[in-house]
Amino acid sequence: MQSAFPSAAKRHQQVAQGHPAAKRRERIAQGASPGFAISGNASPERAADAGAAALSGLCARPPIDPALTRWAIFLRRFAAFSLGVVLLFLVIPFAFAQKPATEADPFTLTARSANVAQPGAPVKVVVFRWSSEEERNRIVLPLDPAAQAAAQAAAAAEGRGRGGRGTRGQAGAAELDPNDPALAEVIARGRGARGRGDAAAKPPDPISEFTAAVGKAPTVGYVWTDEVVGYSIKYARRIPLPAGGERIIIATDRRLGAGTAGWKPTTGIATDYEFTVIEIHVDSKGLGEGKASLATKVILDNETRTPALEGYAAAPAIFQNVKH
Repeated sequence: MQSAFPSAAKRHQQVAQGHPAAKRRERIAQGASPGFAISGNASPERAADAGAAALSGLCARPPIDPALTRWAIFLRRFAAFSLGVVLLFLVIPFAFAQKPATEADPFTLTARSANVAQPGAPVKVVVFRWSSEEERNRIVLPLDPAAQAAAQAAAAAEGRGRGGRGTRGQAGAAELDPNDPALAEVIARGRGARGRGDAAAKPPDPISEFTAAVGKAPTVGYVWTDEVVGYSIKYARRIPLPAGGERIIIATDRRLGAGTAGWKPTTGIATDYEFTVIEIHVDSKGLGEGKASLATKVILDNETRTPALEGYAAAPAIFQNVKH
């Protein structure tokens, strides 16, 4: 007796014939992979020639189902485009945020005070730019005895030349560049002394001249301590060390701790400078220590042509735990 209900195999065949996947398979050439397209209209022979490539899906053409409607293809491509736009907007800000540091970025050092009345005070040195060669020459000139003597001789020789008392003074003045701005003030002072009839003018004090030159220099950075007001950096220079690392020399137009007793040195003999010269040595990792003119004399380093501290190696450290 035949059952009134169809068998399971027959029901499966009926469902499969009406299923959309079955209709898509009917449109695909015999032998081709159902999920990948070999060509627009692949014949059974071309599908058979494709062999394993067709079955594995390794096709050069994009995997577009030929049964998809144009609207579905449009939505797929629009989704890919939208994803690309979103990724682009995410990558661009990250790329700009990771830009490498340039010379325009400030040079920063942090440290702690030492060998002073109140040790352990935080210190931060920020250099916006390094002093130019012309600015360095103006600072160095007062500490250079040879340059001071030559400038004085040039001023005296110019006066003798104007008085018509021989050409020896004119020859001496010709040895210096009259357009050198670093010598202009010294020569002008010599002229003023002669105008006042001071035949034996007293040589200028190097430290007083240096103090005035530092005060007139432009600000290139700041030194911040635990005080309310910072210190303007008027001179800044970096010099490579032979063993690696750097030698940083800065000068401020005010003495550290001028308004507080916290920076009074506890080691050595305190100087009476109105300015502060700071010399910091850091290694290749940016670590080191620094010393200052609070208890050390300022001299001219003839080799590097820069203000420096006398006997740096034996001077007490005023800045410890220096980090760049």
